[in-house]
Parts: sequence; C-alpha cells; structure tokens
Amino acid sequence: LNGYGGWVIGKIAAQVLHYTAMRTVELRSLVWSGIDFENRLITVDPEVMKGRKLHVVPMSEQVTALFKFLQQITGQYELCFPGRNDRKKPISENAVLGVIRGIGYEGQTCGHGFRHQFSTVLNEKHWNSDAIEMQLAHVSGGTRSVYNHAAYLATRREMMQFWADWLDEKVT
Repeated sequence: LNGYGGWVIGKIAAQVLHYTAMRTVELRSLVWSGIDFENRLITVDPEVMKGRKLHVVPMSEQVTALFKFLQQITGQYELCFPGRNDRKKPISENAVLGVIRGIGYEGQTCGHGFRHQFSTVLNEKHWNSDAIEMQLAHVSGGTRSVYNHAAYLATRREMMQFWADWLDEKVT
C-alpha cells in the first residue's frame, strides 16, 4: 500500500481499513466528530453497525498519524472519507477495491479479507479471543452476551498497536 501512487483518500482508506479491521461500511461512514485524537479512539455510528450498537475502535500510532494527515485534506467536510464528486457522500464501496486493484492484488484480497487476516494472525499470536471478536464488532448471542458487557479496551489498545506494528514489519 505504501507504494500506491493513486488517489490519496482511497489509499488512506485502505490503510486505515487494514490497520483497524473495520468493515468498509463502518469506515465509509466515519465523521470527524467521531475521531478522538486525545484518547486515540474512533467512534462508529450505531446506525451503520450490524448490531446497531455503538462501536469504539482504539487507534494505533499509525492510524492516528493517518487521520491527522487526512484531516489536512478532508477536515473541512463532515465525512472523514468524502467522495470524489460529492463531498457530502462517502467514498464509494469500491474505493478500497480500486486501491487493491491498483497495487496488483485484485482477486487475492478485499477489504473484508483484511478482517480475516486480522483474526487469523491475532488468534495465532494468542491474543484474547474476546478482545479480537470485540474489535471485529462480532455480536454473539446466548446467555454469555447477556451477562458479558466487557469492552476489553485496554487489551484492544495494546492489541491494535501490536497489529499495526506487525503489519508494518510483515506487509509493508
């Protein structure tokens, strides 16, 4: 991704997606009021979440830096990732796929594939599986979900920094 020379907003979207393991729809809906630089947190609107619940994503140092750079480009708009033609609408569903195509990985991965990689690597590295599932915003049913309201925020902060560092070392 670092070598991609195309549309910078699309590139940053793909990078943030890879670093955070968010769903593309979650990323596309992000607004600047949901980016908390001081606490290094992203708040995703419950309306776009599968479970319709508020989702908080810890930002690694890398993601924080990407958003600070992006803010210089799109900070005057409500959306973090506004579309090319209409800044009041988010980037297209295919913007990240366009970047993936541009770096020669078409058919080999997609935005959702980043989530698979995230889960696989972190489970293999023995990170807390509940923290991984919470980061992926997976909603489980049953009695356990009724009683367990843990957000695992401290663990997820550490895990997301580990993940970003791992990506920088292995992928870029």
